[in-house]
Amino acid sequence: DNYLFFTKVYELRYYENVSARYVKFEFDRGPSSVVFVSEAVVGATTPFEKTLTINDNTQCTLDDIHKIAYNIESNMTAETLLNNITSNGTISIIDHDNHAITGDVILKTGYKLKVTFDSQTYIYKISIRGDVLGTGEVNKNDAKLIARHIINKTTITGEEYLLAADYDGNGKIKLSDVIKVIKDIK
Repeated sequence: DNYLFFTKVYELRYYENVSARYVKFEFDRGPSSVVFVSEAVVGATTPFEKTLTINDNTQCTLDDIHKIAYNIESNMTAETLLNNITSNGTISIIDHDNHAITGDVILKTGYKLKVTFDSQTYIYKISIRGDVLGTGEVNKNDAKLIARHIINKTTITGEEYLLAADYDGNGKIKLSDVIKVIKDIK
């Protein structure tokens, strides 16, 4: 699988021209910017702008291609994440049963970040570093599952769970991930 990774995405802007039907994604990292354009129309205007901003102090990276919010530390609450994201749309977090959550509820791998602009909704699967079981906590059972995946005794499926298994974020699931999970839970 190929992923488009960013070490930190500070702002994600959606531009849409209804008549030309194009979407432009702009990833703004302060002094330097990376722009990804899909189905661009030359000379088209942008009648309105949609923004989603991750504050500097939040551990969260957005992969807009695969619609995943990852690199989120364990024990982060819904309130913490929601307080550190600003948008001119509506933002909510949805649990495994499709219920909105807020407050001090601990985030789990498999939850979803939902961003709605007018009639358009974008859903990002949430991946918590090390939480391959989707329980919201990282423990020896997560380390065991990662180890079993490495030796092909079981298969971790779902991009958000595979990203959670890549604990050190190097793009590969290896024994070093298991060791780091065990070290961090002690």
